[in-house]
Amino acid sequence: MKTATRASEAPEVLNRAVHVWLCRLEPASIASLARSSRTVLSEDERERADRIRRESQRQMFEVAHALVRQGLSVYADVDETDWSFDTNQWGRPEIAGPAHAPPFTFSLSHTHGLVACAISVGIECGVDVENFARGGQPLRVARRVLSEREFADLERQPVETKLDRLLEYWTLKEAYLKARGVGMSVAMQDVSFALDERGIRLVAVDSEATSGPDAWSFTSARPTPSHMLALALGPPDGPSRTVMMREGLPRDPAG
Repeated sequence: MKTATRASEAPEVLNRAVHVWLCRLEPASIASLARSSRTVLSEDERERADRIRRESQRQMFEVAHALVRQGLSVYADVDETDWSFDTNQWGRPEIAGPAHAPPFTFSLSHTHGLVACAISVGIECGVDVENFARGGQPLRVARRVLSEREFADLERQPVETKLDRLLEYWTLKEAYLKARGVGMSVAMQDVSFALDERGIRLVAVDSEATSGPDAWSFTSARPTPSHMLALALGPPDGPSRTVMMREGLPRDPAG
């Protein structure tokens, strides 16, 4: 696991690459990891966690929010317990303090078995992860999620790859809307992607978008055999970024 970046190098490092921190949630260790994660959370975060009734969801919340703190502290001279956060009007989390912290942008996502946190400087980022074993018959909601173009592409896929293609579209849309910070205020059907030999292309955006499709770049990956991940990067300030996957936690976040 690469975690040796010095805080003084953070602006230079993150001007070249967007780092995506990953933490696998193993059934045998998630309970102890969640308990240790609570030690770096704020009182507000612990209260929010305690309001989550389902234990698995509460544990994911605790680990995810500890991962954000751990990741940010790699690049700044800030203790993991000293970060504070706020949200914009659509619920996107943003750094509120300390005042001397670098102007990081981050995005967080978690699903059964995996947590992901993308961290950047000078460029908007959004990350989303989904588990292939998710319930709820996701193919049944394809009509409500996909554009006409995307749905036609899904229909052409072999049965054995339909879920893969749907989750690729799904995570790309979620990552893009997270990067814009608009959450679910924009209908997913109003955003359309093309997945073909030319790669991943954003081909249609909603009327509220302030930058065109060509201003964005995307990465789609399978970080584990069970998960799909998408990363969206917005109009850059400076040179384009590469993408680096890094492993965060498990360790005692306070240790």
